[in-house]
Amino acid sequence: MKFMIKKLILMVLLVGTAHFAQAQNAKFATVDMNKIFEGYYKKADAEKRLKEQAESYNNERKVYVDGLKKIMDEMNVLRNEAKNQATAEKVQEEKKKAFVMKGAEYEQRMRELQEFDATRRRQLADASDRMRTGIVDDIRKVVNDKSKKEGYTMVFEISGSTANGAPTVLYSMTSMDISDDISKTLNANKPPASATPAPAKKP
Repeated sequence: MKFMIKKLILMVLLVGTAHFAQAQNAKFATVDMNKIFEGYYKKADAEKRLKEQAESYNNERKVYVDGLKKIMDEMNVLRNEAKNQATAEKVQEEKKKAFVMKGAEYEQRMRELQEFDATRRRQLADASDRMRTGIVDDIRKVVNDKSKKEGYTMVFEISGSTANGAPTVLYSMTSMDISDDISKTLNANKPPASATPAPAKKP
């Protein structure tokens, strides 16, 4: 019995020593995802494309809104003509019928505008999600490649916070932060900025 207990204790000590040795050889790093995300050149490019899409959406929407305003103005004219006592009764009835038809047209155009708004907003949201997902995937790939190359056991993200508002990582040494290295790799293939043409010389 005593032999079994000694053997069990020895096994526990050996396992504990192995885990301790493994922990001693562990190598950790940290990254600030917000900093990397904001500094990635593709973010500015994606935001520019999203802004252009939003402007196009607003221009299309203006056509719908202007059309609705025009119909409303026509309805106001028809309403006043239908109430004009100096106008023949037959003409007044025609104006009332025209007013009702314009009202139906207004409601139809309003439904079209609402459908247009819902579709375009969904498209913009989807485009924004794809942009963010693509950038995060790029960052993760670079982090994974560097981790494998440098032999990191684990990389912690330090810009996040818990549900209570506390940082996900309470403390880490500055030397563990590889955010600048990740940003440098991500922006290594940044296209050169287009040169601004020099102003033409006056004759």
